[in-house]
Amino acid sequence: NIEAVAKAINRPSIYLIKFFGQQLNKNTTVCKEKTNEKSFISGKVEEKVLQQLCMEFIEKYVLCKLCKNPETEMFSDGKKKKKKLYMKCISCGGTKEIKQLGSDKIVKYMILRL
Repeated sequence: NIEAVAKAINRPSIYLIKFFGQQLNKNTTVCKEKTNEKSFISGKVEEKVLQQLCMEFIEKYVLCKLCKNPETEMFSDGKKKKKKLYMKCISCGGTKEIKQLGSDKIVKYMILRL
């Protein structure tokens, strides 16, 4: 199911998995097999909680900050430790920086993967 969600929001599934792990303070694992990928979150997590976290991820890292359209692309700019993460809206053309807040390590993770 996570693959379908990731495809629909145009983000790699690993971003969602890492976000869930960070927010729940749990370990996450992704195992790649020949034709598919399996993702694991340690411990028991209710489906409702994952749905809420998925909506939070979409609000923070998918929806355009200007027009709220989900058709966005992420890119990074800058050199080495000065790299910043941006989101560009395909619909309105707006570009906004996605800032790392407090202990929010997912932004740094995404920058390293772009």
